[in-house]
Amino acid sequence: MPRGRTLGKGGLFLPSLRSRRSGLRRNRWRRRTFAYSLVPIAFVYHLARYYTLLLSQGSQMVKLVSDPLGVGWNLFGTARMDFPPIILGASAIWHTQVGLILAGHIASVFLAHIEALRLFRDTRRALLSQLPMLALMVVLTAGGLWVLSMPIGGG
Repeated sequence: MPRGRTLGKGGLFLPSLRSRRSGLRRNRWRRRTFAYSLVPIAFVYHLARYYTLLLSQGSQMVKLVSDPLGVGWNLFGTARMDFPPIILGASAIWHTQVGLILAGHIASVFLAHIEALRLFRDTRRALLSQLPMLALMVVLTAGGLWVLSMPIGGG
């Protein structure tokens, strides 16, 4: 066998390992690229979960700005102001949370599709690459809505 064509120890293994590593790097980059499209979901889940707290307790923030350390200051003249909390009905809360979650998931799918079109340049390939993401969004949406439908209560 000619000297230039001998494979030696690991001759087949090392090139395949290098190929696998470059494929993993490429896939890691793709996962990182698409990960940013999940940010709207995280944002709306936090917003849907805590906006009622913000409505009911947010008015107290005006008072706390004048006395942040609770030592009796009145820096901006708002420490003694009294604002009634905003209390929403259960139906309004439910519908707002559903709307927020659906809007976040739609925004996430839209952003992922834009990224796929930029990455793949072929519409059909970009669309096919998004089918697993779409299935995940359907599962996450259903799961999120199911969690929101659970009764809130202790004990």
